[in-house]
Amino acid sequence: GSLGFIVYQDEEIIESVVEVLMNMLAIGLNGSQCVRKAAFCALSRIGRRYIEQQSRLLSLFAQQFESPRFSVAWAVLIGTGRMAQTNTDTREEWKEIWIKACSHERYKMRWAGIKAIGHACYQIGNGSRDPSLEQQCFTIACSLLEEPKDAPETGENIYKLYLVQYGAAQALGMLLRTDLDEWWPKITSLFGKILISPHYAPLVKCAVIFTYGKI
Repeated sequence: GSLGFIVYQDEEIIESVVEVLMNMLAIGLNGSQCVRKAAFCALSRIGRRYIEQQSRLLSLFAQQFESPRFSVAWAVLIGTGRMAQTNTDTREEWKEIWIKACSHERYKMRWAGIKAIGHACYQIGNGSRDPSLEQQCFTIACSLLEEPKDAPETGENIYKLYLVQYGAAQALGMLLRTDLDEWWPKITSLFGKILISPHYAPLVKCAVIFTYGKI
C-alpha cells in the first residue's frame, strides 16, 4: 500500500511501481487476498493522482473484475470509485456497476459498492458533480444503515452487517464533504442517531466521528 503513496513524491518511479503492482495481481501468481487487495488500493491511488495512468489500470481492473477466478472483486469496486474522484469518465463508466453491487448477495460487494459511490461523489480537482449519483448515494446509504428488525447478535453475520453499515457511513461522510451546506441538514439527524443508539457497532460510530473531524 505504501507504494501508492511513494509515487506521489517521485514521479520517475511510476512505471516501475505500476509494473510491480500489476505483477502482484497476475491470476495464479499470488493467492493472498490481502496482497491483491493492497495492490488494487495502491494502483487506484496512483490512478487517482495521475489520470493519464487510468486507461491501462482500468483495463486491468475490468479484466480481473470479470474473471470467474477472481475472488476480490470488491477491491476493484473501491479502486474504480477512488479513481473516479478525478475522472468523470470513469464515474460514468462504472457507476451502474457500483449501484448494482449495493444489492449484491455478498456483503463485501455491498460494502464496496456504496463506498465506491461515496468516493465518486467526492470530486477532487475540477471535476463536475453528479447530483443524480449523489442522491442515489444518500438513498442507498440510508437504506443500508436502517436498523434491522431481526439483527444478529453474535458471530459472522453481525460482522457482515456492521461492515456494510460502516461503508454506508463512510459514503455519507464523503457526501457531506462534497457540499456541507446541502447535505448536513439531511444527514446530521441520522449520524446523531448512530452515535447514541446501542444498535450500531463502534466501527460504524467511528466512521461518523472521523467524518466530524474531517469536516
